[in-house]
Amino acid sequence: MFKKEKYTFSKQGIRNQENRRLKKSYLPSMKPFTGIFLSLLCSAFLTVAQTPVDTAFIYTFGGKGNDICNQIRPAADNGFILIGTTSSFGAGNTSMYAVKTDANCHHLWSKTYGGAQIQAGLAVVPTIDKGFAFLGYTTSFGNGGYDVYLVKTDSIGNLEWQKTYGGPDWDFGYSLKQTHDGGFIICGQTYSYGAGNGDVYLIRTTALGDTLWTHTYGGSGYDTGNSILLQGDSLYTIAGATTSFGKGDTNIYFLQVDTNGLLKNTRTFGCSRNSVAYCIAPEYDRGYLLFGSMDSITPGIRGQVLIKTDYSGNLIWMLPPNASPYQDFGKEVTEAPDHTYLCSSAADGGGYGSSSLLVTHLDSSGAWLAGPSIGGNNNQYGNSVTIGSNRNVLFAGETSSWGMGDFDALVVRFKTDSIVQVYYLAVTSFADTSLPAAGIPTNSLPAPGVRVSPNPLVTETSFLLQTQTPDQYTLSLYDASGASVATPIPFVRTGNGQALIHLQRGALPKGVLLYEIKDAGQTVGSGKLIVE
Repeated sequence: MFKKEKYTFSKQGIRNQENRRLKKSYLPSMKPFTGIFLSLLCSAFLTVAQTPVDTAFIYTFGGKGNDICNQIRPAADNGFILIGTTSSFGAGNTSMYAVKTDANCHHLWSKTYGGAQIQAGLAVVPTIDKGFAFLGYTTSFGNGGYDVYLVKTDSIGNLEWQKTYGGPDWDFGYSLKQTHDGGFIICGQTYSYGAGNGDVYLIRTTALGDTLWTHTYGGSGYDTGNSILLQGDSLYTIAGATTSFGKGDTNIYFLQVDTNGLLKNTRTFGCSRNSVAYCIAPEYDRGYLLFGSMDSITPGIRGQVLIKTDYSGNLIWMLPPNASPYQDFGKEVTEAPDHTYLCSSAADGGGYGSSSLLVTHLDSSGAWLAGPSIGGNNNQYGNSVTIGSNRNVLFAGETSSWGMGDFDALVVRFKTDSIVQVYYLAVTSFADTSLPAAGIPTNSLPAPGVRVSPNPLVTETSFLLQTQTPDQYTLSLYDASGASVATPIPFVRTGNGQALIHLQRGALPKGVLLYEIKDAGQTVGSGKLIVE
């Protein structure tokens, strides 16, 4: 079932060339209306004439619950494959959710995978046999609380096999590539193995998903691998976050290992506070692009950060966030055929609605070319970007402004890889009714998982939150009498449904403290922290 709506838009934003900070226009209500909205914004130093009109085609997929697209990739038939998480369908509280479309993003089929508890789909690879491999995590199968979950299907999504990896604690799969022999390399995070409070987790498998080897990387703190690249037959390159190395609190973590898992090279990027890379992408000159978020430059300012390095991870340039009342989270970047960059982000504030899907187009030096924010009355988040064989560029994520449920999987399609600043918006919502409904309330997600380690706290500890919606969580600490001993501390997103607080002992009083975790003022978790 499809519902189509058309809207007319004008210029979405002009970026000041000096600060490269998007000035977002207001978008009209996504309820049916008549008339044309015109909004032309000018920077303090530049006035831009209206450009030719283009169209952004909006597609949503989902049911009555929460449906998210975490990654989108081209398929062998020139269509696209989406992977994400659903609470509308499937056997569990949440299930892995795959949607297949044609070249114009029209729905072809959708499937769910997983058991009776929690699953998430975070990465997809179209395989050399024209099937698909999906990666995420599960609590339904395996050895521990969370386990890495790898699903292999044929070309129409029928399950061929599924595997879990991990030990007795929490283990997650975040990024996936297929190797030249048909096997797979999985990157993520483990609490079951390694040296510290979470380590980068690398798993090499056969074509049938059997483990060839596993390795962990990191120090005594929190370390995670959010994204992985294959560089020919000799090198795997990983980007993520670390509190074990670098400056300040959390740093962007860059690692290179050989095909046997031997660590060859590491780099960190950060300043005084929190920096996280969600994506690493290859450059035409054999360098890399690292894309994520940073609040290290100016206190209280958190925004997307883009880093260009050479083949060995040496810094060439960095575009840090600039002063703005808005908070942008860079999720994925790709290089277009003309060597410009296309970025997909979540922008909290400044658009129409509480948050917007932010599309950013940059030239090869990182200078701004275009930057429309896309959204309706409610929330939108950008998680992924890809370019099709027809040079259509697609941005994917989630929306609560359009669609059938609380959140729906969202795809924004442009007909060219050169994003223009003025466009029409055409919305098509697909009500996915082809899957069995889960036997749970569809308008809620599972309660967040919380871990505190080490506990007791001697010099430092980490609070890790595992949830599909980590945006508004805060941590409060109280002594035994109930008096506050610390102002509420916001969690920092570290990618893939996780949020982190790295807490130093500092002046915390010795003894038993009570901690409380809140989401937009509502308590979602509590416990005891022992301070020695």
